[in-house]
Amino acid sequence: MVLPDGHQYELVETGRTIDGIALEPVDDPDIFRALIDNGLVAQECRDLHSFEKLRPLIELAKFCVCPTCLDRFDSREDCTACNGQGFVAKL
Repeated sequence: MVLPDGHQYELVETGRTIDGIALEPVDDPDIFRALIDNGLVAQECRDLHSFEKLRPLIELAKFCVCPTCLDRFDSREDCTACNGQGFVAKL
């Protein structure tokens, strides 16, 4: 964010409230992997309700899908950017 006087700020989301429920960012890699896997299963099963519940947690997490391998099974194992995890820490 850039203010009119030229000062630059980076906004960091530290939490989110959805329907009165306070959510905090996921910082455990195992929990994030489980969220991603469950989100993929919900998408494949066309379970929109479940996916909509998982999406805010995935977006708020301190991780994101690896931009190099895109968490694809065939390239994830050999990826040096994420060490085979399929995700990296958000900057």
